[in-house]
Amino acid sequence: MLFETERLTVRGWTVDDLPAYRQMAVDAGYNCFSIPGFFSYRDEAELKEKVASRARHFSETGFGKHLVFEKGSDAFVGTCGIDPYQANGTPIHELGYRLMLSHWGKGYATEAATGAMKYYFEVLELPTLHAFALPQNAASLKIIGKLGFERCGEVSYNGLVNHLFAKTSHRR
Repeated sequence: MLFETERLTVRGWTVDDLPAYRQMAVDAGYNCFSIPGFFSYRDEAELKEKVASRARHFSETGFGKHLVFEKGSDAFVGTCGIDPYQANGTPIHELGYRLMLSHWGKGYATEAATGAMKYYFEVLELPTLHAFALPQNAASLKIIGKLGFERCGEVSYNGLVNHLFAKTSHRR
């Protein structure tokens, strides 16, 4: 386990997480702001490689969009974490989250992202995190605001202009 919150458990990927990937690949909520087909796979071999790749990435770097589960039920909620990204030519650590549609509106994205920020600021001692969202993604923009990020520009992601935000660790 990477960290826990009041209602959630967050952990890195393992090669046994095929069921979670299967769910996220077809969930409308998880995929609504993704490139169409980004999480799809052609066959079991490709599915296994996608999950193994995520597990390797997490094992090697400690980063990634980690799996989020509901405490008690162990229901797969979605993913949350950070990945390195080039924002306008500058390397950043981008905080992101995606939830299964059945878990929207419960405050889980804010809760998971708050836990992730605490982990990355306090455990890994990253000085700054960034987040970005499309202007039409009102729910994500609201969460980013609740988390205390401040708008610092725009960034292109998959050919679309997103609002870019930054938050600095209080430890600085």
